[in-house]
Amino acid sequence: MNSFRLLVRGDEPLIHDLAATIGRHRAMFLLNNLKVTEGLASVDQYEKGWTPTQASEGDYYGIFGPGGESVEGCQLAGVVAHFWNNNLVVQFPSDAASEDTKREVLNKLLRHLGEKCRMIGGVRGHEEEAAVVVQLLQTAYPQLCDPSYWACNAGDIFMELHLSDSIMDFPTDARCRHVLPKDVPEETMISWLSDFETSTLGYEEANIPRIKSRIDAYVQYDPDSPLHSPAARPRAWVLVDENNVPVSIAGMSCRIDGVVQIGPVYTPPEHRRKGYARTILAKLLQEEYRHGWTQQAVLMADDPYAIRCYEAVGFRTTGHYRIALLQNPLSLGENAFARDVVAVTE
Repeated sequence: MNSFRLLVRGDEPLIHDLAATIGRHRAMFLLNNLKVTEGLASVDQYEKGWTPTQASEGDYYGIFGPGGESVEGCQLAGVVAHFWNNNLVVQFPSDAASEDTKREVLNKLLRHLGEKCRMIGGVRGHEEEAAVVVQLLQTAYPQLCDPSYWACNAGDIFMELHLSDSIMDFPTDARCRHVLPKDVPEETMISWLSDFETSTLGYEEANIPRIKSRIDAYVQYDPDSPLHSPAARPRAWVLVDENNVPVSIAGMSCRIDGVVQIGPVYTPPEHRRKGYARTILAKLLQEEYRHGWTQQAVLMADDPYAIRCYEAVGFRTTGHYRIALLQNPLSLGENAFARDVVAVTE
């Protein structure tokens, strides 16, 4: 029977081995946050008096196979991380356990978080993994079956692109040029990213401090740094038209050893349907490939026009990704989750 425990400093190789098994591109959120925080914490983050100083901090729970309470002699089957923004990121592949076993261990983990009086703000993960957690939450809290409780709760298309020489042949608009975000007025960037956040994630209001933090990350670019240092790798490019008006942006939300996750890709309404998004996304990928920084790119999308745009650049659908975000965080209670979800045959 599967069991779980808190992962602490020294357990990082287990997560990297799991990512290597399922594909690093499928574990981008977890790997990126581990990279930012320089590994796991040595103790439970809440118990040490956790403060939300950055979005990458969180507690990682490892799900192990039979006898998996210790690291030695067992295999990590999955990871569920609970971050400071109260989001759960689920990485429990469908072939790691039977559906009944998966539901039981995830139910126990949610009950454990309830014992610690944790809050849940949302669930992220590949559809076949995250959907189980959403269903368990809706069973424990029937009000969550009402769509109005969710800012968004849908399965996006998960798309991949393996970069090759062909990306360099993608046509660009000769009338336009690409610039760095630091060359665009900050108020323009805030307006664009606010609209992107509310339209794609369903929030009634954009989180301006988070957006400004993202912009700060975009502009921390030093072209004089060594070519292969992170500071020399722009995280976003902006397209400007022949009148020097900014018309579109393409960025990367994270980068892990040759794999990047694309986002945001945004064009303001008045400039849409002109091919600008394809142009700037292709330019971003061309720069990544030309410097040898990236071999694979992934992204999530739900808008049919955007999906066609990505397909034109070369992306192909390989699965679905669930992003389920509550309008307001929910306080978990231990007794909300059934003691026996299913009968599991040993």
